[in-house]
Amino acid sequence: MTAEQKKRRFWKRVIILAIVWIFVLPLIAFVVFGVIGLRAANAPVASQTQVPNLKGLQIETAQKTSHQAGFQVELAGKDFESGEKPGTVINQEPWAGTSYPAGTTISVLIAEKDPNEDFWEEQRRIHQDYEKRGFFKDFNRKKGANSHTPNLNRITP
Repeated sequence: MTAEQKKRRFWKRVIILAIVWIFVLPLIAFVVFGVIGLRAANAPVASQTQVPNLKGLQIETAQKTSHQAGFQVELAGKDFESGEKPGTVINQEPWAGTSYPAGTTISVLIAEKDPNEDFWEEQRRIHQDYEKRGFFKDFNRKKGANSHTPNLNRITP
């Protein structure tokens, strides 16, 4: 075998090895990992339970119901504008009827009374009282450039 033939034989092997490395090895890896992934996807799933519907329940009742079904409850937040009775569950995640493993935590949003509601009610009452006395009557008239002062002589204590 001549030197020229040895050189060609060497480069043929290099090219064949490069083709195998670039195309065949990734194909083999793809098949092997695909089979492993398929087995993992078909593996038996842990027992799952349906999430109970907690909406409309008081928080204590919701906790008892979820514990009986094998779930935990966490308070995700409070809604001051729902109009529901304080302590009532108004939303939950995960949703009722979906299947999750026992021990999963259900996040709930409950209705709560606005802590500032009494303050704002008092402010409304004061405002209405001032309106009845005519305190705001002169605010809408324009007497000058910056004349926004009420006529204090018209207010009776």
